[in-house]
Order: sequence, then structure tokens, then C-alpha cells
Amino acid sequence: MNIPRSLVEVPRLPISTPIPPTYFTQTAQRVVVSTLLYDHRGVLYLAQSAWAPDGQLVPLQEKAERHDRCLCDVAHRGLMEELGLDPEAVTLHPYVLHAYRNPVPARRGQSAVEKLTFVVGGYIETGTRFTLARDEVQGIYGIGPDELIYNLTPRPRKFCATVAAISEAVHSGLLPQNRWQKQPWLR
Repeated sequence: MNIPRSLVEVPRLPISTPIPPTYFTQTAQRVVVSTLLYDHRGVLYLAQSAWAPDGQLVPLQEKAERHDRCLCDVAHRGLMEELGLDPEAVTLHPYVLHAYRNPVPARRGQSAVEKLTFVVGGYIETGTRFTLARDEVQGIYGIGPDELIYNLTPRPRKFCATVAAISEAVHSGLLPQNRWQKQPWLR
């Protein structure tokens, strides 16, 4: 049994959604969890990947591995391995903020895959210290609403998915509405 494509269209999908073990035998799909970190002031913490061109910021992304039982396991493992954050230091929102499919064409000798990406929200305290895995993350940056659009990756799917997740975070009360709702790009 593979993760159904319809999961990316399920509203209010719990982050405790299990990843079927048989998913890992399928090479045509890959589950990715993208974690949108924020603090009480409404500052978002976005990562600059060691693999992305300079200036492209995205929520931290982690691929599911065999030992990950559910989406929240993937998020916690990524935060621990790449940012040095103890799972106790991050409070994950219980539902997926946004989900999307991203077809990746065959390249560099690898076959084509479809990434099923689930964006989750994670609250951290202001002043949280990060210990970056430099081979994966070049930097982590606190971004406010006025500078966000200019710092996101120009890749259309990731850009639109990040904006949709932020919109859901504002409407869910995770980000302060008085600070974020005046943004013209917020739906």
C-alpha cells in the first residue's frame, strides 16, 4: 500500500498520520516533511540549504526514512539532525498546514520521482540557539512579513506552498494576525 495521492488533498491532516512501511519499497514517490518554524512574535525561521543557490530560503525539509513512523517523526528528526534542536524545544502544530505534489524529472542517473511534501508548523522560543549541520544547512534566518516575499526561493511550487502554509498559519492563529494580515499576498 502506497501513501494515497489523496492525502495531499485532505484538509486538517494530522501530523500523526502514519507512513505505511510499504511506502519505502516504492521508488516512484518520496515523502518529504517541510517544517515552518516560528516564534511568538511571528518571526519565521527559514533555512538556506547547502545545496540551493545563494539567497534561496525555504522551510527546513527532510525526507522520510524507514524508521520514521509518522510525519511528526520526520519533522523532529530533521530539526534534530540539521538544526540541533531537541524535540522538546519545538512544539509542532497537530495538523499539516499545506500539502502538495512535486514531480521531479529524472536527472543525474536517478529515475523520476514524485515528492509528496507536507508542510507542518513548529513553535520555538525566541532566542533558540541552532547548531547547524553545515553539510546540509548554510544558515537559518529570522524573517518578518515585510521581507518574506523577497527572500523566498523563486521555485514556483516551493514558493506557492510556503505562502499557502503561512496563510493557513495566520488563519489558524499560529502567527499574529495583526502583523501578517496586512500583507497583500496573503489570501
